[in-house]
Amino acid sequence: MEKTLHELEEELKKLGEKKSALIKEKAYEAAAIIRDLQEEIMKKINKINTTQHPPEK
Repeated sequence: MEKTLHELEEELKKLGEKKSALIKEKAYEAAAIIRDLQEEIMKKINKINTTQHPPEK
């Protein structure tokens, strides 16, 4: 069975919407990973800073 141009356009539109949703989901996942990495980096920087320059008593 051949599909009409309209049916093909609708399928293409749905695929585009799915792709956009998937890209958005992956972007959120990447942002969460970046936040976690930034937090780890800051912890390590703070540890280095306090090791090299201990607080004065």
